[in-house]
Amino acid sequence: MFTIHRDGKESSVFLNEHGALADEQGWPYKATFNGRDVIMTGEDGEQFLARWKLDGTELRNVPGSGALHNFSFTFFDYGLGNQRLHSLWTFDGNSVDAIKALKEAGYHPAFLDNRFNRSSQPSASIPLFHMRSRGSLLTGEDSGHAILHLERNSAASQARGELHVGEHNPVHPIGFFLHRRKC
Repeated sequence: MFTIHRDGKESSVFLNEHGALADEQGWPYKATFNGRDVIMTGEDGEQFLARWKLDGTELRNVPGSGALHNFSFTFFDYGLGNQRLHSLWTFDGNSVDAIKALKEAGYHPAFLDNRFNRSSQPSASIPLFHMRSRGSLLTGEDSGHAILHLERNSAASQARGELHVGEHNPVHPIGFFLHRRKC
């Protein structure tokens, strides 16, 4: 479930009985994800920054926007730690095109993650490829971390992976310690 601030009040946005996004007053919304934030757009076109609220639910088929327009995200609880959003995603295209789109959205190959990250273990048959957004200058705060599941068949018509935002980027010297402390 997401929360937004509308007219000075916090409202919860969830799937209603018809499977559409709505708040407690019944106002309908459409959600998009830009690589950093989920944006809820009301039917009047007004946009609201959405925050995830831990409640055990998930929200499926949230389309990406901008450079991520070929992505579809499923958001769910991330547990304790320093993430503010966690999602699984699919991409309409192959892994090479997904990497290009993530680069356009501000994510870059994370060579240290690809070499040393043991938090996200690949399966024997599907290697992982890590990408990160920069985050703040000194600490890497509010960094994004995309993990691509590289299928052996590079011509596959759909790539997949996971993405979370709101953590410290461990590539930054201070960010490394803050990231490890909060994991």
